[in-house]
Amino acid sequence: GMSAAATIVAAHARRIGHGFRYQIDVHDVIEPEDWKGRDDPLFYITARYNHAMERMIVAAPEQYLWLHRRWKSRPRHEREGRAVPPQLVERLRTLPWMTEASLQRIVDRSNRDAGRAPHGSG
Repeated sequence: GMSAAATIVAAHARRIGHGFRYQIDVHDVIEPEDWKGRDDPLFYITARYNHAMERMIVAAPEQYLWLHRRWKSRPRHEREGRAVPPQLVERLRTLPWMTEASLQRIVDRSNRDAGRAPHGSG
């Protein structure tokens, strides 16, 4: 289980103009009550934080700068040229913000990156 019951704030400092003025934008606040009792709290917290980070980048892509290779490796199923495992699809489906259309885009992209045909193309 998760031993620390800490609140996680997904936020970024958005530069305003050309000087050293910033605005703090909070995109999500993840409370311990949100993940306690879940089968895999680490999966939930990581997915929710990544979802908030995606929204931050989409809101202000010109502000995005990452100094290390955040996504340097691909999931094992992609590296091995296999389709997205059904159990991973089901875990993703449990995320409250996940729509079927978003899930299908993730699966299609992952299958493409694994060298497999997209859903519905044979």
